[in-house]
Amino acid sequence: MRIRDIFATTIQERIEPVVKVADRRPAIMLNELENLVVTPQWERYLHRILDAYTDAADRVDEQGIGIWISGFFGSGKSLLMKVLGMLLEGKDLAGQDVHKVFLNRLPAGSPDRADIQRFLRICERKISTTAVGGNLHAMLTSQEDPLALIAFKLFAHRRGYTHHWPLAWAVEYQIDARGLSEDFRHRAGEITGVEWEELAVDPEFYLDRLYEAAADVLPDHFSGGVAAVGRAVDAVARGGIDATRLVDRLRRWCAAQDGDGRRHKLLLQLDELGQWIASGNPNDRIMNVAALAERAAEAGEGRIWISVTAHGDVQALRQNVQQEQYAKIIQRFAIQCKLSNDDISQVVEERLLRKTQEARIALEQRFEERSGDLADLGTVQGAQRVYPVPNRESFALFYPYVPWTVAVIPDVVKGIAQAAGRDEALTGSNRTMIGVVQGAIIETPGFLESRVGRLLALADLYDQLASDVPIETKTDLNRVADTVPGATAFTARVARALFLLGQAKYIPTTLDNVTRALVDGLDINLSSLGKRVRLELERLVAAGYAKQVGEQFVFLTTQQRGFQDKVRARQEELLSQSYELSQALKAYDSEEALRFDRVPLQDWELPLKLEIDGRAVRNPAAHVTLRVLSPIQRALDPQIGDDTALRQRSQQAPDTIFLRLAEVPGFRKALALAVATEEVSNNVINSPRAEQGEEDVARQARQVDLPAHRDQVRRLLGQSVRNATIFFRGVAYDLAPGESASAAMRATLSQILPNVYPRFSEVPYRIANENTAVKAALRGNATNAELKALGVYKADGTLNESHPLLSALRGRLPLADQDQPPINAGDLRDEFERPPFGWDGNCVKVGLALLLRASACRLIENGLVMTDPSNPEVEQLLTKEQRFKSVRVQGVRAEIGVKTLLQIRGYVEALYGVKPPLVAATFNNVLGEKLAETAAHAAELHEWAAAAQCPLPLEFEAGTNLVSELRSMAAPQLRLPTFLEQADRLLHYHETLREFTAFKNEHGATYSKVRDFYNKMIYASVDLPEVRQFVNDFRVVSNERSVTTATRWNEIVQSYHAAQQAIDRQVARWRQEAEDQLGRLDADLEARVRAAGVPEEAIPDVMAELLARYEDVREQLRRSTLNLHEASKLLAALTGAGLDVQRRLRELQEQFRTRGESSETVLSWQNLVRPARAASAAELDQVLAAVRARILEVWDQQGPLVLE
Repeated sequence: MRIRDIFATTIQERIEPVVKVADRRPAIMLNELENLVVTPQWERYLHRILDAYTDAADRVDEQGIGIWISGFFGSGKSLLMKVLGMLLEGKDLAGQDVHKVFLNRLPAGSPDRADIQRFLRICERKISTTAVGGNLHAMLTSQEDPLALIAFKLFAHRRGYTHHWPLAWAVEYQIDARGLSEDFRHRAGEITGVEWEELAVDPEFYLDRLYEAAADVLPDHFSGGVAAVGRAVDAVARGGIDATRLVDRLRRWCAAQDGDGRRHKLLLQLDELGQWIASGNPNDRIMNVAALAERAAEAGEGRIWISVTAHGDVQALRQNVQQEQYAKIIQRFAIQCKLSNDDISQVVEERLLRKTQEARIALEQRFEERSGDLADLGTVQGAQRVYPVPNRESFALFYPYVPWTVAVIPDVVKGIAQAAGRDEALTGSNRTMIGVVQGAIIETPGFLESRVGRLLALADLYDQLASDVPIETKTDLNRVADTVPGATAFTARVARALFLLGQAKYIPTTLDNVTRALVDGLDINLSSLGKRVRLELERLVAAGYAKQVGEQFVFLTTQQRGFQDKVRARQEELLSQSYELSQALKAYDSEEALRFDRVPLQDWELPLKLEIDGRAVRNPAAHVTLRVLSPIQRALDPQIGDDTALRQRSQQAPDTIFLRLAEVPGFRKALALAVATEEVSNNVINSPRAEQGEEDVARQARQVDLPAHRDQVRRLLGQSVRNATIFFRGVAYDLAPGESASAAMRATLSQILPNVYPRFSEVPYRIANENTAVKAALRGNATNAELKALGVYKADGTLNESHPLLSALRGRLPLADQDQPPINAGDLRDEFERPPFGWDGNCVKVGLALLLRASACRLIENGLVMTDPSNPEVEQLLTKEQRFKSVRVQGVRAEIGVKTLLQIRGYVEALYGVKPPLVAATFNNVLGEKLAETAAHAAELHEWAAAAQCPLPLEFEAGTNLVSELRSMAAPQLRLPTFLEQADRLLHYHETLREFTAFKNEHGATYSKVRDFYNKMIYASVDLPEVRQFVNDFRVVSNERSVTTATRWNEIVQSYHAAQQAIDRQVARWRQEAEDQLGRLDADLEARVRAAGVPEEAIPDVMAELLARYEDVREQLRRSTLNLHEASKLLAALTGAGLDVQRRLRELQEQFRTRGESSETVLSWQNLVRPARAASAAELDQVLAAVRARILEVWDQQGPLVLE
C-alpha cells in the first residue's frame, strides 16, 4: 500500500495555512466552517462567549465587553475569533445557513449543543451584529498609529471606504450615514473613469477627484466645494482619532442599524494584538488597549464588543503596564479563552491525517507486531515535559509521523522565533501546524508514492521552517556538506536534526534523542543508527559546527562558533598545565564525591583532616589526616602512581591515610574544558570591547555550558573516587561496596579507623551537652542521663573509680605531694582526643570534674588553687573554653591526723557548743549538720532583708559563701582542713549574724518607715536642707551596707525626724498661701465679670460658672491634713484655675461686645462673582473688572466692606 492511499482526506490538496480574519469572501468562509473541527476547548469557550453575549443583549451598561483569545502557534486563535464573528452575524454563506453548518460540525455527543443552539436563536431574534476586524499589522501606515485609528481603518475597510483614513473619517462615514455611498462611488467613477475598487485601494492619486465627488454628493454641507472637503479632511488628519471619538461614532452607527426589534452591535476583531503590542512600546500600546476597552465599556452602551488574539494571556501584560491600567483591562476583558495544543491530534487527524478504515486497521496491526520496538523508536528520552508515546491508536493516527514529532513542532517554532528575535510565530506562509505537517508530506520528493513503512522525522521538517531560521544559521546548515571534512548528505541531515531538536528546550539533545529525530523508517535499528549519528556529531564538533556539553550536543551559531574556538584554544593550553588544573580542583572540594571527612565509628562520626593535593580542605584541627592525591597530582609527583612508594610513605606516617584517586579517561580534558569555559566567558563579559552578541553568547555559556561541564567533572570525579586505592601503614586497601563513591569511601575508612584508635571502644560515648554534664559531675548528680550513659557511676550511685576514663586520667595526672608540676588541661584533653584514644574532649572535662569532687585532683589558675567542686569559678574553668585551655591540673592524695582533728574540734565547740568524736568521717558529718543550721539561719535573715530592701553587711555575704563552700565539700579530707583554715572568718561571721538578728527584731518596723520615706523624698521636687541631708545620709549608709550598725542607725533616725518636721512646716506655709490667694480672687471676681461687659441678668450664672473652676482647690483646703505632694500642687492648681477664668472672661467680653458699634458690610465672593470661564489673559481681565465694579457700587451705597 502506498502512503498516498492511506488517507481519507485529500492529502495532496494543500490546505490554506493562514486564517485571515479580514477575508470575508463567502466561499472562503464557508470552506472554513465546513472543515471546522470543534474541539472540546473550542466548544467550551464558544458556549461561554455566546452565553455572555446573549445575556447582555439589551443591557446598555454592560462592562465586560472584551474577549481575549490567547494561545500558542497552531492553537487556532484567529479561526476561533473569525468563526465567532460568523456566528454572531448569522448570515447565509453561498445559500447555506451559517448556524446550521456550524451545528453540523459539533461532535455527535456534544454536551453543549442545546445551549449553543438556544444562544444562536436569541442572537437571531434579539441582536444583529457586524463583525469588523483583521490583522492589526496590515492596517499600519506608521508605528505611531494608535489602536483607535487602526480599529477605524478595519471598520472603514469593512464598509468599503477608501484607504485614506482622514477622508474615510471626515467624509465617507458621513456619506454612508446618509445612505449616499453608492451615489458617491458612482460619481467618483464618473469623474475618474476608474472602478471603485481601484479608487479605494489607491485614493491618494485620485484625491482631488474624490473631494470633487464628495462636494457633488453633499453640496449643502460642502458649499465651498472641493476646498471645503479638503479643509474637513485636513482637520481630521491634524486632530487624529482617539478612543472616545471612535466609540462614540461606532455607537451611533450601531444605533442607526437597529431594526425589526433587534439591537445592533459591532464586534471589533483585533487579530495578532499581542504581536502589535510587542512590536512597539509595550506600555504605550497596552494603554491604547486599556483606553479603547474602557471607553467601549463606559460609552458604548453595550453595543461595542472587542475580541483580540495574542500568544500570551491577559495576565502576561502585568509586567509592562501600571497596576491601574492592568486592572482596567482585566475588568473589561472578562471573557478569557486560553487555547492549548492539547487537542492538536484531533485537529490534525480530522483535517489532514485521518486514515481510511482499511489503512487504520493495517497500521494498528503493524504496531501490534512490533509494539516494543516501535514504542522505543518513537519515544524521546529524559524530556522535561510529557510528549505522546506511540501506542496502537496514536501510531495509526499520526502516521507517517511518530506522535512526539508532531507534538514538538510548537516548541521548535517557538525556539526558532526566539533565536531570530521575533514573537512566537512564523512569519512565512506556513504559519499553522497543519501547514507544517502537510507541507512535509507533500513536498518531500517521492514520499507519497513510497510504500507504507517510511517515516517523516523531525529532520524532514527543516524545509518547512527554514524561511524563519536566522540567516547565519541557515547559511551554516547549507554549508555543512561542503565545509566539514568527510561530510556526506547524512552529515547535513544530522546537523538539521540537531538544530531543530535544540530549539525544543524541553528535550535534551542527547545522542539518543538526536538519533530519534532522524528515524525515517519503521525498520530502522536504533543501535546501528545511533553509531552512525555519533560519528557525524563528533565530526560536527571537530569542525566547530557543534559542541558537546555533558551528554548533550549543541549546534552552534556563528557567534557561538567564534566563542567556542577560544574555549578550545584555552583548553589545549590547560591540558599541559598540571599545576593550574590542580588549583582548579578547589572548586570541587565540597562535592559529594569528596564528602568522606567524617567517618562512622561505633555509632559516632570522627572528623578527619582532609587534604587534597597538599591543600587543607576541612577539619584542619583533626588528629588523623586523610591525604587525597588526585589524577592531576600524578603529573607533578610521578611517585604517586608507584604502589611501593605510597606503601613506604604510609608506613612513615602511621596516623595518615593516603587516598590515591584512580585515573579516569577524560577527567583531565573535562576539567580543562570547564576551566576554559569559565575563563573565556568571564574575559568576554568583562571586556569593554565585547559586542553585545558576543557577550550574550558568553553569558549563555556561563549559565548553561559551564554547569554542564562541571557536572561532567563531578561525574568523572565520582568514578575516580569509586576506583581509588587507600594506603595505610604499609598496606593497600580497595574500597568496600557503597551506594555512592563517598559512601564506599566512608565504609572503607570506618574499617581502618579502629587500627588508629584501638582504645576508642573503652570510652565511645560523646557528650552532647557539655555544660550540663560538667555541672552534674561537680554536684555528684548520678541521675544525669549523660553521666549514666558514660557509665562513671555504679548502680548504687557511687563513683565507679575503675572506669577507664577516670583510671586513665588519674594515671596521667602529676601528683602535688610529689612536687610534680601540673599539666595544662588543654594539653591533657588533646592527648586523649588523639590516637590511640580518640575520646570525646568533653568526656575529659567531665572526668576532671568527677576527680575534683572525689578530692583526687585540684585546679590551678594564675597561682590560685581550687579544690571545692561547688565553687562557681570551678564550673567556669571547666566549661569556658578559653579558661579551660589555660588552667593546670594536679592529682591529690591527702589524710587528716588526730592533732589536726583536735584543732578543728576546738573551733567547732566555740561556734556550736558540741564536741564531735575524733573520727574524720563522723566529725565531718556533725560539722555538716551544724553548717546546715547556720546556712538556714542566714537564709532566713537574707529573705527578710530582701523583702525589707535592707542592705546586708559585706561580712554577711562573704561568710554565707564560705559556709556554702564548706557544705559542698562532702569529702572529709577537703572539708575539715578547709574549715580549720577559715575558722576565724567563721567566728566573725557568727557575730555578724547575731548583730543582724538583733537589728531585725528591734528596729525592723522602723526601718521600713524610714526606707519608704527615703524612696518618696529621693525624687521630691521640694528643696529643704533637712530633707537633702536625710537623703544623703541614707544613701551613704546603704552604699556602705552599715545601716544595721548601732551608731549609724541612730544617726539615720535623728536625720529622719528632722526631715519630717521640716516637711510639716513647709506644708503649713503652702496651705496658708493658697487660702490667702483664693480669698483675693473671690473678692475681685464680680468686678472683673462686670468689666467684661456681662449683662446684669447674666452675672449670677457667670459667677457660678467661674467660681466652680476653683472648686478642686477649695476641696483640697477643706481636708485636715495634706501630704507634701498634695500641698505642692495647691498653688499650681490655683494658678491654672486663674488662667482658665481669665481666658473665659476674654471670651465673655467678645460675646457681649455691642455690635452696633460696627458699620461694616460683609460680602462673600459668591455675592460678587457668578461662575465664569477665563481661557485667556484678556478674559481674566474682564472677569476682574466686573468684580471691581461690583465692589465699588456697594462701597458707594453702604460704606466700609469686609470681604469673606
